[in-house]
Amino acid sequence: FPWPLEDGGNIRSYHLLRMLASEHEVMLIAHNRSGIENHPIADLCRVRIVDKPSKALSLTRRYGWPSRWACYLPALGWPETVFDTHNCLSQMANERGQKRTLWSKLLRIEAAKLARLEAEICRHASLVLTCSEQEAASFTKLSGCKNLSVVPNGVDCDYYRSPLATTRVQKLASIPGVDITGRVDDVRPYLRKCTVVVVPLLHGGGTRLKILEAMAAGCAIVSTSKGAEGIDCTTGYDILLADSAPSMADDIS
Repeated sequence: FPWPLEDGGNIRSYHLLRMLASEHEVMLIAHNRSGIENHPIADLCRVRIVDKPSKALSLTRRYGWPSRWACYLPALGWPETVFDTHNCLSQMANERGQKRTLWSKLLRIEAAKLARLEAEICRHASLVLTCSEQEAASFTKLSGCKNLSVVPNGVDCDYYRSPLATTRVQKLASIPGVDITGRVDDVRPYLRKCTVVVVPLLHGGGTRLKILEAMAAGCAIVSTSKGAEGIDCTTGYDILLADSAPSMADDIS
């Protein structure tokens, strides 16, 4: 369900829905979950909330959403479908499963299962949408499908001219000079007063809306290469890229 607008997937889905609803009659069918009682989606389109399938073909909740939706498609005879992929989840799971631990082994199993599922969906879909050329290449390699189009993520620049902090993050507040805000209703005041926005991301897929938001707000940005993946930017001009802790510290300073 594309609400609240607290992560890239929800933000992308909400604005695609908003633009579709401006030209077409749309019905949103979404799984029931907590936190969706008060939302503005009903102002855009008809909404139908359904329970999640009793069996989810997933070892982890983070990567399980394709299996929760794909189970409907074969039963419906694979109807005409546009598959919007804001992440290549099999690639993300595989990247996180490279360590020699039991959890990493489970993630590699999950990655292989997700790859088969994503490939099947792509092969049956009438159109596959990705948010970057890199993601398009990943899905082409994964499934062999050619019916892909890139719909990049974007932000409202005029608007710009986190969930509650975890226990691990809250502990950082003991460091002098570190403030933990938790979730904020509007990130713009924080962007306006910051010196640099740091994106130390090591794993992930799609493109980072937080970087586009920072760019729209005119902030200096230091990111890992993975964090800026899929965004057409030039290091040393639009952004500084650093892939080690010492180089990131140097760029921030």
